[in-house]
Amino acid sequence: MARPKKDSTEYYVAMIKKVIEDKKGNDIVTLDMKGFSFTDYFIIASGETAIQLNAIADEMIIKLDEHGKSHCRREGKQDSKWILLDFGDIVVHLFEENVRKYFNLERLWYKEKPKAKKE
Repeated sequence: MARPKKDSTEYYVAMIKKVIEDKKGNDIVTLDMKGFSFTDYFIIASGETAIQLNAIADEMIIKLDEHGKSHCRREGKQDSKWILLDFGDIVVHLFEENVRKYFNLERLWYKEKPKAKKE
């Protein structure tokens, strides 16, 4: 697979997934939402604790800002079991495992548009 062009949406998707992996997040799923939703990609991943989710989110915001993608809306407080990061063309959902299973966003969106890729 070709390396994504710098500053493309796919470049930032790859960077986000790398941050999640580096911070020991797991069960990463990328949903291609182009032409279907308000965003191009949903990235869904899990962590063990709220502390880990916040570490992933904080690092992600720093890394993307360093590479020119500084606009980010964040939902979820320090003790949240679900953090949402909205970068415009990419929306990231970080969950504790039990919360992710309960909401099951993959199933919800997969029914509508079957283009999910589990990493």
